[in-house]
Amino acid sequence: MLPVKTLEQIQETAVAAAAWKPLAVTDPRHAHFADREGNHHTVQIPPPLRDHHPETLDTLAALAVDANDATGDAVLWVSPQAVVLVRDNADRRDVARLALVPSRQAAALGVLDEGEALDQRAFIRLLRLDLAAPADLVARFRKLDWAKCDETRGHLGKDKESLGRNITAQVQGLEDLPETVDLEVPLYDNPDLAHTWLIRLALEVDVLNHTFTLRPLPGALARAVNLALANIAADLKALLGGDLANIPIYRGRP
Repeated sequence: MLPVKTLEQIQETAVAAAAWKPLAVTDPRHAHFADREGNHHTVQIPPPLRDHHPETLDTLAALAVDANDATGDAVLWVSPQAVVLVRDNADRRDVARLALVPSRQAAALGVLDEGEALDQRAFIRLLRLDLAAPADLVARFRKLDWAKCDETRGHLGKDKESLGRNITAQVQGLEDLPETVDLEVPLYDNPDLAHTWLIRLALEVDVLNHTFTLRPLPGALARAVNLALANIAADLKALLGGDLANIPIYRGRP
Protein backbone atom coordinates (compact mmCIF):
# COMPACT_ATOMS: atom_id res chain seq x y z
CA MET A 1 0.00 0.00 0.00
CA LEU A 2 1.30 3.46 -0.94
CA PRO A 3 1.96 6.01 1.83
CA VAL A 4 -0.81 8.54 2.47
CA LYS A 5 1.38 11.44 1.31
CA THR A 6 2.01 9.74 -2.02
CA LEU A 7 -1.68 8.98 -2.50
CA GLU A 8 -2.48 12.63 -1.85
CA GLN A 9 0.10 13.70 -4.45
CA ILE A 10 -1.40 11.28 -6.96
CA GLN A 11 -4.89 12.55 -6.22
CA GLU A 12 -3.83 16.18 -6.67
CA THR A 13 -2.10 15.32 -9.93
CA ALA A 14 -5.15 13.40 -11.09
CA VAL A 15 -7.40 16.39 -10.43
CA ALA A 16 -5.07 18.65 -12.38
CA ALA A 17 -4.79 16.22 -15.29
CA ALA A 18 -7.80 13.94 -15.23
CA ALA A 19 -6.76 12.25 -18.46
CA TRP A 20 -3.55 10.82 -16.98
CA LYS A 21 -3.45 7.05 -16.99
CA PRO A 22 -1.26 4.87 -14.74
CA LEU A 23 1.47 2.90 -16.50
CA ALA A 24 2.44 -0.64 -15.53
CA VAL A 25 6.11 0.07 -14.84
CA THR A 26 8.10 -1.97 -12.32
CA ASP A 27 9.61 0.79 -10.21
CA PRO A 28 9.28 0.65 -6.39
CA ARG A 29 10.40 4.28 -5.99
CA HIS A 30 8.07 5.98 -8.53
CA ALA A 31 4.49 5.87 -9.83
CA HIS A 32 4.33 6.29 -13.64
CA PHE A 33 1.59 8.01 -15.68
CA ALA A 34 0.92 9.06 -19.27
CA ASP A 35 -1.07 12.19 -20.16
CA ARG A 36 -3.44 12.52 -23.12
CA GLU A 37 -0.57 13.57 -25.38
CA GLY A 38 1.40 10.50 -24.42
CA ASN A 39 3.94 12.32 -22.27
CA HIS A 40 5.46 10.27 -19.44
CA HIS A 41 5.19 11.60 -15.86
CA THR A 42 6.53 10.18 -12.60
CA VAL A 43 5.63 10.76 -8.96
CA GLN A 44 8.24 9.81 -6.37
CA ILE A 45 7.22 7.22 -3.76
CA PRO A 46 8.98 7.67 -0.40
CA PRO A 47 10.65 4.47 0.86
CA PRO A 48 8.78 2.52 3.56
CA LEU A 49 9.32 3.66 7.13
CA ARG A 50 12.10 1.74 8.85
CA ASP A 51 11.28 -0.23 11.98
CA HIS A 52 14.55 -1.78 13.16
CA HIS A 53 14.69 -4.06 16.20
CA PRO A 54 18.21 -4.06 17.68
CA GLU A 55 18.90 -6.55 20.46
CA THR A 56 21.47 -4.59 22.50
CA LEU A 57 21.90 -1.05 23.77
CA ASP A 58 25.24 -0.57 22.03
CA THR A 59 23.67 -1.50 18.68
CA LEU A 60 20.92 1.05 19.26
CA ALA A 61 23.54 3.69 20.15
CA ALA A 62 25.45 2.93 16.93
CA LEU A 63 22.21 3.33 14.94
CA ALA A 64 21.58 6.64 16.73
CA VAL A 65 24.98 8.01 15.76
CA ASP A 66 24.48 6.86 12.15
CA ALA A 67 21.00 8.41 12.04
CA ASN A 68 22.16 11.72 13.48
CA ASP A 69 25.03 11.91 11.00
CA ALA A 70 22.49 11.47 8.19
CA THR A 71 19.63 13.67 9.44
CA GLY A 72 20.99 15.88 12.21
CA ASP A 73 17.72 15.46 14.13
CA ALA A 74 17.76 12.02 15.80
CA VAL A 75 16.15 11.64 19.24
CA LEU A 76 15.97 8.80 21.78
CA TRP A 77 13.06 7.89 24.06
CA VAL A 78 13.33 5.71 27.18
CA SER A 79 10.27 4.07 28.76
CA PRO A 80 9.67 0.95 30.91
CA GLN A 81 8.68 -0.96 27.76
CA ALA A 82 11.31 0.09 25.21
CA VAL A 83 14.15 2.38 24.18
CA VAL A 84 13.20 3.97 20.86
CA LEU A 85 15.35 5.85 18.36
CA VAL A 86 13.50 8.25 16.05
CA ARG A 87 15.81 8.68 13.07
CA ASP A 88 14.56 12.10 11.94
CA ASN A 89 12.32 13.92 14.40
CA ALA A 90 11.59 16.78 11.98
CA ASP A 91 10.47 14.81 8.94
CA ARG A 92 10.21 11.03 8.83
CA ARG A 93 9.20 8.70 11.63
CA ASP A 94 11.66 5.90 10.95
CA VAL A 95 12.41 4.15 14.24
CA ALA A 96 14.66 1.58 15.84
CA ARG A 97 13.09 -0.07 18.87
CA LEU A 98 14.93 -1.97 21.61
CA ALA A 99 12.22 -3.84 23.53
CA LEU A 100 12.91 -4.11 27.27
CA VAL A 101 12.17 -7.71 28.24
CA PRO A 102 10.94 -8.06 31.86
CA SER A 103 12.95 -10.52 33.93
CA ARG A 104 11.31 -13.49 35.63
CA GLN A 105 11.86 -11.79 38.97
CA ALA A 106 10.18 -8.58 37.78
CA ALA A 107 7.19 -10.54 36.48
CA ALA A 108 6.88 -12.34 39.83
CA LEU A 109 7.08 -9.06 41.75
CA GLY A 110 4.23 -7.69 39.68
CA VAL A 111 2.07 -10.66 40.65
CA LEU A 112 3.09 -10.36 44.31
CA ASP A 113 1.80 -6.80 44.36
CA GLU A 114 -1.70 -8.29 44.16
CA GLY A 115 -1.24 -9.79 47.64
CA GLU A 116 -1.95 -13.48 47.01
CA ALA A 117 -1.44 -15.79 50.00
CA LEU A 118 0.64 -18.94 49.37
CA ASP A 119 1.11 -22.12 51.36
CA GLN A 120 4.59 -23.08 52.54
CA ARG A 121 5.51 -25.26 49.56
CA ALA A 122 4.33 -22.73 46.98
CA PHE A 123 6.03 -19.90 48.87
CA ILE A 124 9.39 -21.70 48.95
CA ARG A 125 9.05 -22.43 45.23
CA LEU A 126 8.38 -18.74 44.63
CA LEU A 127 11.49 -17.73 46.57
CA ARG A 128 13.75 -20.29 44.89
CA LEU A 129 12.59 -20.35 41.29
CA ASP A 130 10.86 -17.04 40.59
CA LEU A 131 12.72 -14.60 42.84
CA ALA A 132 16.12 -16.37 43.06
CA ALA A 133 16.22 -15.48 46.76
CA PRO A 134 19.36 -16.22 48.78
CA ALA A 135 19.63 -19.80 50.03
CA ASP A 136 19.83 -18.74 53.70
CA LEU A 137 16.51 -16.90 53.39
CA VAL A 138 14.84 -19.90 51.76
CA ALA A 139 16.21 -22.13 54.54
CA ARG A 140 14.38 -20.12 57.20
CA PHE A 141 11.04 -20.99 55.62
CA ARG A 142 12.01 -24.63 55.13
CA LYS A 143 12.67 -24.95 58.89
CA LEU A 144 9.18 -23.86 59.93
CA ASP A 145 7.40 -26.63 61.81
CA TRP A 146 3.63 -26.34 62.19
CA ALA A 147 3.13 -29.66 64.04
CA LYS A 148 2.95 -28.22 67.56
CA CYS A 149 0.73 -25.31 66.49
CA ASP A 150 -1.77 -27.76 64.97
CA GLU A 151 -1.81 -29.65 68.24
CA THR A 152 -2.33 -26.40 70.14
CA ARG A 153 -5.21 -25.46 67.85
CA GLY A 154 -6.98 -28.69 68.76
CA HIS A 155 -6.67 -28.06 72.49
CA LEU A 156 -7.67 -24.37 72.52
CA GLY A 157 -10.90 -24.62 70.56
CA LYS A 158 -12.54 -21.46 69.15
CA ASP A 159 -11.08 -18.69 71.32
CA LYS A 160 -9.43 -16.87 68.40
CA GLU A 161 -7.42 -14.38 70.42
CA SER A 162 -5.98 -17.05 72.70
CA LEU A 163 -5.60 -19.37 69.73
CA GLY A 164 -3.57 -16.87 67.73
CA ARG A 165 -1.18 -16.10 70.59
CA ASN A 166 -0.58 -19.71 71.47
CA ILE A 167 -0.20 -20.95 67.90
CA THR A 168 2.31 -18.21 67.12
CA ALA A 169 4.32 -19.26 70.15
CA GLN A 170 4.28 -22.89 69.06
CA VAL A 171 5.48 -22.44 65.45
CA GLN A 172 9.12 -23.49 65.48
CA GLY A 173 11.31 -21.14 63.43
CA LEU A 174 8.77 -18.32 63.20
CA GLU A 175 10.95 -16.05 65.31
CA ASP A 176 13.71 -16.28 62.67
CA LEU A 177 11.56 -14.76 59.93
CA PRO A 178 12.08 -11.08 59.07
CA GLU A 179 9.27 -8.54 58.84
CA THR A 180 10.71 -7.22 55.58
CA VAL A 181 12.74 -8.93 52.86
CA ASP A 182 15.34 -7.15 50.72
CA LEU A 183 15.98 -8.66 47.30
CA GLU A 184 18.48 -7.59 44.64
CA VAL A 185 16.78 -8.36 41.33
CA PRO A 186 17.33 -7.51 37.66
CA LEU A 187 14.31 -5.86 36.11
CA TYR A 188 15.17 -6.76 32.51
CA ASP A 189 16.49 -9.85 30.73
CA ASN A 190 18.23 -7.96 27.91
CA PRO A 191 21.84 -9.15 27.61
CA ASP A 192 23.45 -5.77 28.41
CA LEU A 193 20.94 -4.66 31.06
CA ALA A 194 21.85 -7.08 33.84
CA HIS A 195 21.97 -4.46 36.62
CA THR A 196 20.20 -5.46 39.83
CA TRP A 197 18.04 -3.22 41.99
CA LEU A 198 17.02 -3.39 45.63
CA ILE A 199 13.34 -4.17 46.20
CA ARG A 200 12.05 -4.19 49.78
CA LEU A 201 9.05 -6.41 50.46
CA ALA A 202 6.77 -6.80 53.47
CA LEU A 203 6.22 -10.32 54.80
CA GLU A 204 2.99 -11.41 56.46
CA VAL A 205 2.50 -14.86 58.01
CA ASP A 206 -0.97 -16.24 58.65
CA VAL A 207 -0.24 -18.79 61.39
CA LEU A 208 -3.82 -20.04 61.50
CA ASN A 209 -3.88 -20.96 57.80
CA HIS A 210 -0.14 -21.66 57.36
CA THR A 211 0.13 -19.15 54.51
CA PHE A 212 2.51 -16.36 53.53
CA THR A 213 2.02 -13.05 51.75
CA LEU A 214 4.98 -11.14 50.31
CA ARG A 215 4.31 -7.70 48.80
CA PRO A 216 6.58 -4.88 47.64
CA LEU A 217 6.45 -1.89 49.96
CA PRO A 218 4.56 1.11 48.53
CA GLY A 219 6.63 2.79 45.82
CA ALA A 220 9.42 0.19 45.90
CA LEU A 221 8.80 -1.11 42.39
CA ALA A 222 8.29 2.36 40.91
CA ARG A 223 11.55 3.59 42.46
CA ALA A 224 13.45 0.61 41.11
CA VAL A 225 12.03 1.14 37.61
CA ASN A 226 12.95 4.84 37.70
CA LEU A 227 16.49 3.98 38.75
CA ALA A 228 16.74 1.36 36.00
CA LEU A 229 15.58 3.80 33.32
CA ALA A 230 17.97 6.48 34.58
CA ASN A 231 20.76 3.92 34.37
CA ILE A 232 19.78 3.04 30.78
CA ALA A 233 19.92 6.74 29.86
CA ALA A 234 23.35 7.01 31.52
CA ASP A 235 24.59 3.95 29.60
CA LEU A 236 23.36 5.52 26.36
CA LYS A 237 25.21 8.75 27.17
CA ALA A 238 28.40 6.78 27.74
CA LEU A 239 27.96 4.83 24.47
CA LEU A 240 27.19 7.97 22.46
CA GLY A 241 30.17 9.83 23.88
CA GLY A 242 30.88 13.07 22.01
CA ASP A 243 27.84 12.54 19.80
CA LEU A 244 25.47 13.05 22.74
CA ALA A 245 25.27 16.84 22.34
CA ASN A 246 23.26 16.39 19.15
CA ILE A 247 21.05 13.49 20.29
CA PRO A 248 18.58 14.33 23.09
CA ILE A 249 17.31 11.55 25.36
CA TYR A 250 13.73 11.84 26.57
CA ARG A 251 11.66 9.85 29.10
CA GLY A 252 8.46 8.45 27.64
CA ARG A 253 7.33 7.20 24.25
CA PRO A 254 7.41 8.98 20.87
